[in-house]
Amino acid sequence: MAALASAAEIPPGGEGVIKATVNTRGRSGSLHKRVTVETSDSGNRTVFLKLRANVLVDAAVTPNRVSLGRVSRGDEVVKTLNFQARDTAKTRITRVEVVGEPSHVKAKVFEAGGRQAIEVRYNAEKAGRIRDMIKVHTSSEKVQTINVIVTGFVLGDWEVR
Repeated sequence: MAALASAAEIPPGGEGVIKATVNTRGRSGSLHKRVTVETSDSGNRTVFLKLRANVLVDAAVTPNRVSLGRVSRGDEVVKTLNFQARDTAKTRITRVEVVGEPSHVKAKVFEAGGRQAIEVRYNAEKAGRIRDMIKVHTSSEKVQTINVIVTGFVLGDWEVR
């Protein structure tokens, strides 16, 4: 976020403009930010301006990063990703693919309450780092592909701390 005042100093009783810019790239839904304004007013040295917005996008997947956490070998972890679209009648998930070699992550689309969602399933077989990506392909002209990063760690038989 960046904020810029119309003048370095505004005299008492004077007026000015504060312009705030928020980068909404990769975000969707509710957004809350705060701008801190420092003043020379002894009774009100700091003023906080609250910015609230609802970021609308043609299509989004939330969360857009999935942490499977620390998993023991042999365990299975299941997470659900929500698909959001401005017009759910027009914009749908057309397919999902997992990118990573070799990958033990599985992803499939399902319907939940009339909305599409994605089930992410991981079977922990080999100890080590999990780092895969799920590519969600949509029918949207503006947002054709959404990348979701999947991370985690599979614990071995013993661990050094």
